[in-house]
Amino acid sequence: MKIIDFHTHPFILEEDNIKRYKETSDSTDAVVWEDTRRAGIDIICGAVLHVTGKTSLENMQVSNAHALLLAREHPGKYVPGILINPNYIAESCAEIDKARAAGTYLIGESNPRRMDFKAYSDPAYIEILTYGKEKGMIVSCHSTTEDDMTALCEAIPHMPIVYAHPGEQERVEMHIERMRTHENVYLDLSGTGLFRYGMLRHLINKVGKDRILFGTDYPICNPAMYVHGVLYEKLTDAAYEAIFYKNAERLLKL
Repeated sequence: MKIIDFHTHPFILEEDNIKRYKETSDSTDAVVWEDTRRAGIDIICGAVLHVTGKTSLENMQVSNAHALLLAREHPGKYVPGILINPNYIAESCAEIDKARAAGTYLIGESNPRRMDFKAYSDPAYIEILTYGKEKGMIVSCHSTTEDDMTALCEAIPHMPIVYAHPGEQERVEMHIERMRTHENVYLDLSGTGLFRYGMLRHLINKVGKDRILFGTDYPICNPAMYVHGVLYEKLTDAAYEAIFYKNAERLLKL
């Protein structure tokens, strides 16, 4: 079965490798593709996180340039996510234009902490996403506060928003409530949550299979654990297909 990992952070530079235990293996671009291949993953998606620039603008622009370069070097294996920053509206919209010219529809993973802004409800952030929506983009967002996440999906009700990291049981229930109220909200399985046995089956029972995406948060997390975590749940073939690749293909227009 095809597997698309919706949530990863590949890298070109060693300093942009966010793996926690770097001394345990070589940390090169080639390792990214070997790791995901060994896990059974066919396509990865997501943003490069460049963090050593002098300004957050430089970090954004270098991150995106590296992501688009990796997409050219690994055609058919990587869907680049581009970063935006409400401190730089015009520049962020220009990054969206570059992404669309390169054939990608993905913004993010967006994260206020990493990109030096306060909240998704920032009017400037919503202005940039509104521009992205007009260009057919979708956005991947790191989970933040409940109020902030809800404010964003209410501000751009017709743009698909994929929140990352289900979290523990209380947070999962909040995601479910948000997904029931807002049809534009999706959830990817990366980070905390999937290791709680039955969580995925519970999600499907509550919101269906069509707004859940497979994700790992590689290289922070072991991708094979997420593949087998999904496979171990007792799901239908249709649910496996939707979560592993069909939902991502639909959103990303693959």
